[in-house]
Amino acid sequence: MKKTKVVCIGEALIDRIRNKSNKGFTDFLGGAPANVACALRKLKIDTVFIGCLGSDDFGKKFIEEFNKLEVNLDFLQLNNDLSTRVVNVDRNQFGDRFFSGFKASSHTSFADEALNKQLIEKQLPNLEKILLETKYLVTGTIVLSSQLSAEAISFLLEQAYKFKVKIIIDVNWREVFWDYSQFSSQISKTARVELIKKFLSHAHVLKLAKEEASLFFDNENPLLISQQMSKKPDVIITDG
Repeated sequence: MKKTKVVCIGEALIDRIRNKSNKGFTDFLGGAPANVACALRKLKIDTVFIGCLGSDDFGKKFIEEFNKLEVNLDFLQLNNDLSTRVVNVDRNQFGDRFFSGFKASSHTSFADEALNKQLIEKQLPNLEKILLETKYLVTGTIVLSSQLSAEAISFLLEQAYKFKVKIIIDVNWREVFWDYSQFSSQISKTARVELIKKFLSHAHVLKLAKEEASLFFDNENPLLISQQMSKKPDVIITDG
């Protein structure tokens, strides 16, 4: 069977970006795995998104956009208790953007942290059918900052290996997510880095920003980074 699908796993959230005038914000649908899923559909590639959204207006906007692009949502989870995360993106004195925190919520966690392994297991036959046709699984490391979503991604990787699916990891290091999460806020930065480095060993393709390469591998040479890793992945480093 020809493998043509791509499964994208992780966060779908709102980037609330401060306008260049520094007056007010504009909301954008975001989250690296959700962005990849939508971009691939625009290239006519069969794409599945696995993540969790709040049952709120932002969640509805995501579903509307996913449906418009015909992204497969068979494994999308909706949470009635937690809201879709809104990330505040500010600008520094040079106009560059940075994550400054999250819109206040009545809960101590957000929907994207609540991706549930048990709900995925209930759909295991459907998952196996999709993985039979899947060439790549794309994910990041933000899912590791929540115990619940970390369990879910671990299970999904196990299933992907059974069907010889290639794993693509975009590090997408965002420390503010770890600082906020109940699960990871008490974990030291050193422990966070080690946890992520262990997770990166799953990658057949690894994407890092230049500063991420320095943080996790103390190196900015893609070849030397690849040689440090058991699977000798293809390594892509972006700068800027």
